[in-house]
Amino acid sequence: KGGSTANAGPRIGRRPNIPITEAEFRFTTNNGNLYAFGLKYPAVEAKIHSLASPAAKVERVTLLGVAPKPLEFRQTSEALIVTMPPSAGSTQPSTLRIEGSHSLGAL
Repeated sequence: KGGSTANAGPRIGRRPNIPITEAEFRFTTNNGNLYAFGLKYPAVEAKIHSLASPAAKVERVTLLGVAPKPLEFRQTSEALIVTMPPSAGSTQPSTLRIEGSHSLGAL
């Protein structure tokens, strides 16, 4: 009928509540494209540090959704910086399709 409660400490399977930030992304690839899932929609810009130049040559960034939309971006030595449209109060994650001259799936 359950485990012992005599020992103090964290329960199995519980993780501490760590707030999600705009800097957190998860990645996957398909057909040579890289997909970045932002866990929290950014206020103005999405910064993806793992895609700083010269690590990758990004040519196009598209925000996916009901009506996919190409976005303005710049690549610096510190990050890929993508100008995001206003979220209209949405708390949903964002999905970016990132295309480049070389297969970004090899990163």
